[in-house]
Amino acid sequence: MLRAAVDVVRTLLDGRCGVLVVEDLHDLDPASLTLIGELAATAALPALLLVTTRPPQEAAFAPAAARTLRRLSGAPSVVRAHLTPFDARETAELIEAHRGGAPAPETVRALLTRTGGNPFWLTELVTARGDLAGAPLPAHVAGLLVEPLAGEPALVGRVARAAALLGDPVETDVLVHVCEGEIEPALRRLLDLGMLVIAPDLAPAGPLRFRHPLLRDALARSALPSERARVHGMARTLAVELGDDAALARHAAALGRLGEASAAAVRGAHASLAAGLPDAALELVDLGLRAGDPTDPARRDSTRRDLARVGAAAAFVAGRFTAAERHAADWLRQAADPAGISDAHRLLAEIRWCLADRAGHLAALADAHAALTTPGAGTGDGGAVAAASARQAAAEAASALRLSEPAQVVPLAEAAMVAAEQAGESIASAGVTLGTALAFSGAHDRGVALLHACRQIAEHDRDPVTVGRAVNNLVAVSLPRLGDVPGRRVFDEAMAAIGRAGLEFCAGRTTALGVAHALRTGDLARAETLVWSRLPIETDPVERVRFTATAGLLAVERGDDPLAVRLLARADGDGRDVGLVRVLRVAVAARGVHPVDPALALAECVGRCRPARLVEAARWALHGGVPAATVEDLVGDAVGAAPQLRLLLAVAAGRDAAAVDLLPAALHHLHPAAPHPAAPHHGDLHHGDPAAADDGGGSGTVEVVEAAPYDAAVHTAVAHALLRLGRAGDARQHAERAVALLVHWPGWRLTEAETLLHSLRAGGDLTAREIEVLGCLAAGMSNQQVASSLGISIRTVTVHVSNLLRKTGAASRTEAAMWAVRHRVVTPT
Repeated sequence: MLRAAVDVVRTLLDGRCGVLVVEDLHDLDPASLTLIGELAATAALPALLLVTTRPPQEAAFAPAAARTLRRLSGAPSVVRAHLTPFDARETAELIEAHRGGAPAPETVRALLTRTGGNPFWLTELVTARGDLAGAPLPAHVAGLLVEPLAGEPALVGRVARAAALLGDPVETDVLVHVCEGEIEPALRRLLDLGMLVIAPDLAPAGPLRFRHPLLRDALARSALPSERARVHGMARTLAVELGDDAALARHAAALGRLGEASAAAVRGAHASLAAGLPDAALELVDLGLRAGDPTDPARRDSTRRDLARVGAAAAFVAGRFTAAERHAADWLRQAADPAGISDAHRLLAEIRWCLADRAGHLAALADAHAALTTPGAGTGDGGAVAAASARQAAAEAASALRLSEPAQVVPLAEAAMVAAEQAGESIASAGVTLGTALAFSGAHDRGVALLHACRQIAEHDRDPVTVGRAVNNLVAVSLPRLGDVPGRRVFDEAMAAIGRAGLEFCAGRTTALGVAHALRTGDLARAETLVWSRLPIETDPVERVRFTATAGLLAVERGDDPLAVRLLARADGDGRDVGLVRVLRVAVAARGVHPVDPALALAECVGRCRPARLVEAARWALHGGVPAATVEDLVGDAVGAAPQLRLLLAVAAGRDAAAVDLLPAALHHLHPAAPHPAAPHHGDLHHGDPAAADDGGGSGTVEVVEAAPYDAAVHTAVAHALLRLGRAGDARQHAERAVALLVHWPGWRLTEAETLLHSLRAGGDLTAREIEVLGCLAAGMSNQQVASSLGISIRTVTVHVSNLLRKTGAASRTEAAMWAVRHRVVTPT
């Protein structure tokens, strides 16, 4: 029978090549599995066998599937690919393809959380009607999710539903209490079915979790009302005994005990936030607000104020700035004492900075200060007012660090630390500001030591905002000093700390620092990976636009011009006047894929971009063929402080000797120990001034963008200049250096450098006289005209032409002239 089946396949192929597709091998019966194994082992069968499968333990006939998979794995020329869940970029692209338009970051985050990135469940939710983030599960999706329990013993289903009602992760001790019996066999079966997994980051000894929240939701919905009441009742009693406020809030709310649920939610939210679980805290806040306490208005108002306060802090830490602003406004409306009013205004100031509202940030800080200095503010609890005043001083110093020179911030931060000590407050927040200012103003080692110490203090105090600031600022002051490998290690450790504590509010800023490091070390793939890991889920509006523009510029670097154009349209659609978007517009214009002239796009940057961005835009304009004189006129004073740009302008204008003289200055990066804090992605935990950082504001100094691709561009340009000066040997050295710098930077820059190097190696060393002759050939002169122009004999011209043909590998005078123009040895006339 097997041989007959193989013969049938041969007959169907009829001498042609074909593809055999086996979808869901894990669902096949044993006879079909054996046939697939036989087809894979058959020699000279002109067909590609493509098999998709789940792990053998999830198969309908597990032993047979395992045997077949072992046989397939041993077949010759086998390629096995593990299909991972969708990431943020793929999820966003799926939503955009089906519904049109880029989805909101909150939607992408929620879908990833609900589905675990499973493409099948993602597709089912995207194609369903309603809100993607929180809509009830469609009936058919819920049915598919619980289908594996069909045919299983009743205990397995009962344990699964009870675990779903109790929460995630699965607390086995509580589950044993609720199920009142031996549940280990049921748990093992749920693991075999893939419904439960061991926490991946804590395997093999970690807690059990549902494969994704969607599954837990479906199982909880499948429980009958009586089963729900029994599980929640027993769990509530146990939560009271254990003092587990988070569990008590959930189960009391499910039982309709609203006052108890609301009070427990306040306590549980505070504990969750302190434990580094801001999302869990925010869920409890929402639960408490829904529950309320209709029986006691005074208690209800107090509880609501406490929920608003912790909700604002939790939402801010989780990076949900719009929700944080809503909770903070609610807290402010209910705050009665000066310290509480000041604290609410101060948190609003932080939130508004993240929402790119500089005016609102400064106004809220001023209101916070006024609440503490209004006559009569200190007549109540003087200690609370003193403590709030110390927190206010720390916040004002942190705000100054974003907008002022670091040296000017040092005395403010020192005064804030003194105020904190006198009031008995933690010095961590002011210390982070002081450490950052010291590191930026030259006292690097002292600043870093203080940042490390303050991070430890903040972790002890369970202050997630200050922990996030310390982590981010340590990366900001350290990364510019580090090479590729140590820099990666510092960045990865910081991101791991941010992930463990749920510090989403600073994840985007820290990621941007990692992108800058990848640019500096010339790693295009890493830069793209980091950008796209944040862009679809970034909730900071200015940071999101910057990530969009950065992704577009990286696409231009790689040569993916259509993607760059789409990202430019997306950035323009956001409506924010960010300098990096203007640079992207110049870049796509320079590539010839945008209707705007590069010179006009560069002119639109003047007066609207910081000097560093203006210099970057000028580079792209030169690449797009804008005359050097035009670029120099537009850029103006920024040229003098940017030696790399001066060199590129000299090469573009044909001032080769001047360009070579500028080389030492162009390759010596005149960077401070760390960039100025108002520079994008450096400085304190937020980006630079959203209103002025990209429109010519700031200190007025030119911050050179340090990146290996820009160094490579300098070496390539100098190589062309040296070649025209007859120094082909020196030109080859610089071309080799450019190629080395671009080894991890595929795209048009590497192609240009490799082409130049190849031609230099093939063409050999051209003398100054040969370059003059080559210029005459490119101008279309005959040998007689060349001799007359250069004042040499025709015989000498003939010798030079022969040498040129040999060195350039050209077959004719015309090919040699084309080679000269293509490699910028001469300028076409």
